[in-house]
Amino acid sequence: RSTLFPYTTLFRSILKYGCGIVHSLKKYGNVFADPKLHDIPSTVYNASKCLSRAGADLISCHISGGVKMLQAANQGAGKAKIIGVTMLTSMDFEDIRQTYRGWPLERFADIANNAKIHGVICAGHEIPFWNLFDNLIKIVSGVRPFGPVLNDDQVRSCQVATANYLVVGRPIVNDPNPIGVIAKIKAVYNGRIALPPLDEALNEIRM
Repeated sequence: RSTLFPYTTLFRSILKYGCGIVHSLKKYGNVFADPKLHDIPSTVYNASKCLSRAGADLISCHISGGVKMLQAANQGAGKAKIIGVTMLTSMDFEDIRQTYRGWPLERFADIANNAKIHGVICAGHEIPFWNLFDNLIKIVSGVRPFGPVLNDDQVRSCQVATANYLVVGRPIVNDPNPIGVIAKIKAVYNGRIALPPLDEALNEIRM
């Protein structure tokens, strides 16, 4: 049974409104801040500290930033949990091969373990690998409950996935009737996921 995480804070919203958007959403429930931090350790430390103080429950950082960067994120995050981004879902398999010189998940698992982060966010087809690690929270991004969408740059999206949390972004926030989309998602998954009460937060999420 998966959960649609309440509420993912979009990177563009954090850039526009700062950590205050996290604080605004916190009154509706748990907040997953998804800035995909990737910088020198001191900068990531300060960023995760800011997001945690604003109320973030989960904060994303690129695993490829390395052990020291992720450890700094952990130190700054306080009670918030650090979630490691594996590979962007916009990367196809040829992009991955060229960028990482092969399939990097085993190396990423070593980094995640050594840095003692709390979970990973990945494409749906990566889940069988990450299920080998019971201690990690698994989040699947790029979920498309109704199939592919037009002009989608998330080439490794998926329609169905089993994880602790699912991120369904564009099908909700880009639709003129997001409440109706949420009802459709419930029907698609037929009770196999738990959905938070999103309606009150949608105006802030769609900024």
